[in-house]
Amino acid sequence: MNPNELANQLKSIYADQLEAIILYGSAADGEFQKGYSDYNIIIVLKNLTPAEIVKSNGVVKKWVKAGNSLPLFFSRRIVGEAADVFPIEFFDIKERHRVLEGFDPFEEIEINPKNLRHQCEHELRSKLLSLRSRLAALADSKKELIKLILESSSSFFAIFGGVARLAGLKPDTSKNALLKQLETLTGSSLAIFSEILELRNKTRAWKKEDALEKFEQYLTSIEAVVKYVNKEV
Repeated sequence: MNPNELANQLKSIYADQLEAIILYGSAADGEFQKGYSDYNIIIVLKNLTPAEIVKSNGVVKKWVKAGNSLPLFFSRRIVGEAADVFPIEFFDIKERHRVLEGFDPFEEIEINPKNLRHQCEHELRSKLLSLRSRLAALADSKKELIKLILESSSSFFAIFGGVARLAGLKPDTSKNALLKQLETLTGSSLAIFSEILELRNKTRAWKKEDALEKFEQYLTSIEAVVKYVNKEV
């Protein structure tokens, strides 16, 4: 099931209760990468009640079974109220989204830079804590360490985009160019992330025996960005 098919089924279910269906993220701007990207969907309902949400149960189960992530449910009011809590996500959605049905709830959303800085630091520090804990559990499995790097790295690019915005820059849509922006801001190398992109594209391979060294480089690069956000911005 693709996003347009999902939208058509949701229209049949909700009729005039459906206000908008939004596709956002990499799939909305041509950067979709099979195996690492998701179809991200927002559903905006007039009445955001449990009774209304459960009407889509069958369609959502099929959508998830097809390998897609769960859609997010909002009302028009909650979209406006949530911008201060999810500034990274809302900035990304504002810049990379496509309206599949209805109106555009993100067109007039304004983001407070103070909220953006707070979320950038919170997300970076939270993910670092998790990575260190998982390192302790997976250190004896080099294959799992490499897998963890690959699976966890995607979320950092959204945060890096938020960090670039804090400095008054428009994040480059090219991930490698975005890394160059962050290297200039932090004064630190983020080359490990370029290697990760090459791993995804099958243009680079890592030896299993280098997994721990690569993981250390990964953590060090993230720590450099945390330091910049905490002290420089």
